[in-house]
Amino acid sequence: MPHERLTASDGLYRTLVETSTDLICVTDGAGTIGYANPACQEVLGYAPEELLGARFADLVAPGSQADVASICERAARGRPQAPRQVLARSRDGAPVYLSLGATPLAGGDRELDGVALTGTDVSVQERRERELAQLIRDNELILRSVGEGIIRIDPGRRI
Repeated sequence: MPHERLTASDGLYRTLVETSTDLICVTDGAGTIGYANPACQEVLGYAPEELLGARFADLVAPGSQADVASICERAARGRPQAPRQVLARSRDGAPVYLSLGATPLAGGDRELDGVALTGTDVSVQERRERELAQLIRDNELILRSVGEGIIRIDPGRRI
């Protein structure tokens, strides 16, 4: 796998990957993890070494497994995949919404060596979007139930 070929001259890239707040996993074409960065611990609750040999699709909710398999398969055929939102599960079972993209990794011989999956935790954004949607629905319900009109009073008690 590509991470095994890193040399001292690649220290900058290693530092970028190892200190990223986004999870980064290198998989084979079938989605089996051969490398996981430390952010996997923060995002999903798994130490990187625990993920080695696991299938990335097994870390996501059943409704997202087909998307993850498709992302891995297409990237393994040399087609970068723009991020898509998938629902993962942390070690403790909590939902984790990830914006997951994939990049094909080619070796020195230009043959594909694997896939780099990058996942950004968008759980807070997802929760806020759901809360905002609920507020909009609540406000629409209030407005539909109003008879003649609404008067707005600002904090200075002015109409």
